[in-house]
Amino acid sequence: MCRNACFLETSYENSYQCLMVGILFHMSNLYMFRSNGKAGYGLYDFELTPKNVKRVLHGIIIKTKQRKKGGELNAAADHALREIEKQGYDVNLKELGVEKIDKLAYPFRDKGWLSKKREKARLRERARDISGIG
Repeated sequence: MCRNACFLETSYENSYQCLMVGILFHMSNLYMFRSNGKAGYGLYDFELTPKNVKRVLHGIIIKTKQRKKGGELNAAADHALREIEKQGYDVNLKELGVEKIDKLAYPFRDKGWLSKKREKARLRERARDISGIG
């Protein structure tokens, strides 16, 4: 990303969503994936539904958040995870019988990003800040 993307190309949320589409496409043999769909009381960014619900695969809800200069990525990740919970973005997966649902947040700013995952009641964090931002 740092070598191949111009700063201006990574300034908008849709550029990161396009990157996510490319990454998630490689999971299409195991998951049906939808982007910018309605669930609960709002719009999720990505929903991955296991093609075989009876397998041990988790359903996945992903929310991206853009941060302007000076915005804290960790706080944006927490906000995105709270939004997933509050808005009920996992309702479609629950209705299909998916019991294990991973909730992921990907806030970004310029060429830096962070990933955060909510598992049941605890929160596990894995930071990946490519450019040294935040």
